[in-house]
Formats: sequence, structure tokens, C-alpha cells
Amino acid sequence: MKPQGWLLLISAVLTGCASNQEFACGVVASGVRPPAEQGLFQVMVTHIDGKAVVSKASYRLAPGEHQLRLVELIDDPRLGVSLRDRSYREMTLWMEADQQFSLAARFDPDSQPVEQGRYWEPTIWQQQPQTCSLE
Repeated sequence: MKPQGWLLLISAVLTGCASNQEFACGVVASGVRPPAEQGLFQVMVTHIDGKAVVSKASYRLAPGEHQLRLVELIDDPRLGVSLRDRSYREMTLWMEADQQFSLAARFDPDSQPVEQGRYWEPTIWQQQPQTCSLE
């Protein structure tokens, strides 16, 4: 094969690799029930990167940094906060390709003051491989 032929072949292969990266993604899941016995409860994603989203069990995101706004769904009698007084928290997430991050609210019943929403923290409670494509 002529040198120009090799260059075209290598260029085509590299272009194919680059285009696959464009469609890479990871999954952020909030619909997986975390273990309540560990003080973990479900959350609902309301915003991703400053944009309101429809509530779903999971979202595909491109690799990189993302800002999430989460609302806790803590079902524990020790909480003592009415539904209308529940708080949201912001979370920065570094998404990795072909990974699923399951989110939860880590409830701390001893935190004070509850009125300021400091009774919980967003957390990743589970990470596992999952093939993902934005195609």
C-alpha cells in the first residue's frame, strides 16, 4: 500500500475513534432504592446543569462535570419535616463513560438545624459498569 493509502486508513480509524467518544455517556440513577438501614433514601433529580428535567429513574449524561439539583424523599419518622418544607441540595458530579452512579440522600437525624435543610447530604451510594451511548 502506498504511504498516502496508509495515512488515509489511519485517519479514518482515528476519526472513527473520535466519533465514538462524542457519543460516550454514563448514567445517573435515582430510581434505585438504596438501603434505608444504612441511612440512605431515594432522591429525585429536578435540574441538570441548571435546566429543569422531567422526573425519571435515570438520565444519560456525557462524560465530564455536571451540576445536579436533588430533592430528598426521606421516609423516616425521625425527620419531622413536612413535605412542603423539604429541601433541595446541589451536587457536582464527575460523570465517567460507561458507568452508572446511583444517587441517594444520606439522612443524619442528629444534624441541626433541620429547618435549614442540613439533615441530609446527597451521595453516590453505588457505582457499577453500564454500557451507554448517546446515539
